[in-house]
Parts: sequence; structure tokens; C-alpha cells
Amino acid sequence: VDAVVEWLSEQARVRWVEEKPEFKMHNKYASKAVQSVDGLSTPLWDNHDLKGQNQVIAVADTGLDIDSCFFRDADEAVSM
Repeated sequence: VDAVVEWLSEQARVRWVEEKPEFKMHNKYASKAVQSVDGLSTPLWDNHDLKGQNQVIAVADTGLDIDSCFFRDADEAVSM
């Protein structure tokens, strides 16, 4: 694994290599926060029979990393 990481980090097209962080769930109330004004209920699940089967979901995120290689274009400046 170390040899692969070293090789990747030496490639001109690789912008960043870092250790994968350990993710933990800290907010068990997120479903209520994104579904209701008061953050106390789950009206989308309760009133529309949404159970997660054959459904597409979305993820709420804190922002966009404009330095990510997926959003960077050397020919275009990023304006804020």
C-alpha cells in the first residue's frame, strides 16, 4: 500500500493524497432537521409512506470544496 501511495503522489495529474478519515455518526437527529421546520418530526417519511425502497436519496453537506480536482479547471478561474 505504501508503494502505491508513493507512486500516486509522484504523478503530475494527482493533486492531493491523504489518509482516509474515519467517519462516525454524530447527529442522530439529522432526518428530523432536514424534514421539518421545528426539527422534531419526519413529515416526509410519515405522510408520504417513504420507506427507502426503490427511491433516490440526497445528502445534505456543509459546502463545496472548490479546490477538489473534480471542480478545478486550469483554464477557468473560480469566482466567489
